[in-house]
Amino acid sequence: GNVYAAAYLDGDILAYTPAAVASVFASSLGGPGGLAFDAGGTLYVALNNVNTIDRITPAGAVSEFLVGSANGLNSPRWLAFEPGATSVPEPASAALLGLAAAAMLGLRRRAVQ
Repeated sequence: GNVYAAAYLDGDILAYTPAAVASVFASSLGGPGGLAFDAGGTLYVALNNVNTIDRITPAGAVSEFLVGSANGLNSPRWLAFEPGATSVPEPASAALLGLAAAAMLGLRRRAVQ
C-alpha cells in the first residue's frame, strides 16, 4: 500500500507508492500535520494553521469534519483512533470532542492497503 505524509509548509498531503514515487493526494490545506485513517480508508488531517480537522475520502474529496475553537480545538497537530474504531461519528456539538471513536491523543499513521 501507499504511505502518506503531510508537507506542512506546502499545505499538501503526499502519497508514496511502494516504489517511492510521490504524488499529491490533497493540496491547499492549512498547515497539515497529524494524519489518521479510519477503517474505511478515509483520511483525517489535523490542520494547525486553520484550526480544523478535515476529512479526505479515498477518492480525494476534501470536507471539513471539525471546525474551530468553539468545538474545543486549539491548533490541532495530532490524531489517533481508538483501537477497534471503525469510523468517526459526525460531530453535533462540542461534547463530541471526546469523540468516542477518535481520540486526539497522539499520532498514529497507517498505510492504506
